[in-house]
Amino acid sequence: MNDNSYNWYRNIPFTGEINQEIWYLQHNGQNLKYMVDVKCGKEIDIASIKAKVSYLSEIENVKKYKTYFEKCNDFIDMLNCPVCGADIEQASPVLNLWESTYYSCSICRHAYATKFPSEKALDDFYYQKTMSGDYYMQKDEIRLRINEIYAPKAKWAIDAYNKTFGCKPKTILDFGTGSGHFLDACREMGLEPFGIEKNPQMRDWCKEVFNIDLATSADELAGDEYDIVCSFNVIEHFFQPRDLISIYKDFMHQTSMAVIETPRFNSLSTEVQSLYPDQVRSIVVPYVHNHLFTDASLATLLHLCGLKPGHVWYFGQDTIDALLQIFNHCDAGDNLDVINYIMPKMQKALDTHYLSDLILIAATLS
Repeated sequence: MNDNSYNWYRNIPFTGEINQEIWYLQHNGQNLKYMVDVKCGKEIDIASIKAKVSYLSEIENVKKYKTYFEKCNDFIDMLNCPVCGADIEQASPVLNLWESTYYSCSICRHAYATKFPSEKALDDFYYQKTMSGDYYMQKDEIRLRINEIYAPKAKWAIDAYNKTFGCKPKTILDFGTGSGHFLDACREMGLEPFGIEKNPQMRDWCKEVFNIDLATSADELAGDEYDIVCSFNVIEHFFQPRDLISIYKDFMHQTSMAVIETPRFNSLSTEVQSLYPDQVRSIVVPYVHNHLFTDASLATLLHLCGLKPGHVWYFGQDTIDALLQIFNHCDAGDNLDVINYIMPKMQKALDTHYLSDLILIAATLS
């Protein structure tokens, strides 16, 4: 074991319902302990969510990302771990998709792509990207998406804040807001919503549908502070994830909470994707999901940025990923009725045993 490694351990109940863990960090003679409240599993009507989007159309949509970045041809080689800074010589290849190889850092356990679009290429892509916009901007699905996806996350964040500080939060700032469903759910629960979104099409849609004005950059809100600062499936897109956390902290006060959702590398979905490297559609998307966090690397990132974890929620859609790949392999179509029947219990088991493809974590200032 390398003395410079960030070694995380968890203490969990041997039997019974898991609702609290102790996370330990050992690094360079330092021993830290965190009490972490844990939730596993999230109910979702996945058949209704996926009713308009077929498996094959999702794959074709992701291929557009590949075409876009390869046409730009503006890449850099990532020679250091974006979380801990360790040299790539201290990492080993773990996954190869398209022409991008993901390495696993032996120091912090972060998985990252070694062929990155440049920071400018990423900024340009998210400013103008409309390739998947229609998927989120369906007016007849607004209530479905809020109820099934966004409201449960808003409630979880509010409950985590209340348990930590003994009061309800009043304001929330969402980075990479997208279409605005989450902020509308927060407003329905009594929070004053603020958001930042680069893409003008999504900003316009959010204003039209939810009457929420979104900032185009963090600079527009400079000097303001918020009770909750959050992002959902954004940090894995960032050129340097530590930069995003630094921006978070610019908007935090002593009783603020940072909330981050991101895909997990140690999941069933990653293993399924490795079996079908030419059919990219979900968690591992080269050039877009350049980072694949493990629990250890996400906790290390928070630690290095002066934050401490306090609440975590494990859930995902690994079951639908696996079943859709199997159905496609057998030329059996999407079979959403079968998925909706199988998914709840199977996904709950995966979530409870830490095989889910998503993690939602809440942290406060150290």
